[in-house]
Amino acid sequence: MDRLRSIAPDLVSRLSTASDAQRQRVALAVARWVTTRVESIPLEVIAGLDGVPPSSLNETVERLDDEYLSLQAKEEAGECSDDEVVAAFARARAASSLVYAIVGDPAESIYEAVVATEDLAGVRQIVLKSLDAAA
Repeated sequence: MDRLRSIAPDLVSRLSTASDAQRQRVALAVARWVTTRVESIPLEVIAGLDGVPPSSLNETVERLDDEYLSLQAKEEAGECSDDEVVAAFARARAASSLVYAIVGDPAESIYEAVVATEDLAGVRQIVLKSLDAAA
């Protein structure tokens, strides 16, 4: 929870008082939301919302991380744009958000969604709405 605490201590407080079931619902709601906000999400990531095992998604996250790092190196060499790097980073973080949601780590899922979208306010709204609906 430390990474989430660094950007949204209020959400950590709310999560700490929620039940395990509520935290899981929040994580999945955030993961669903982030997959609609990030462009060009691989189909296997979207399929993860329907129960694809985290092990196969971990391979996808690794591939997306590698793509991001490769594009970052290309950008430094002047071979691709910053927009391409940012988009690759967002895809990798969105996929990671889903994996964390599936394995039951809502704080990391939320953090990854925030960095994928750069939209703390939007993520906060999803978290609070999900917690309030589950109460």
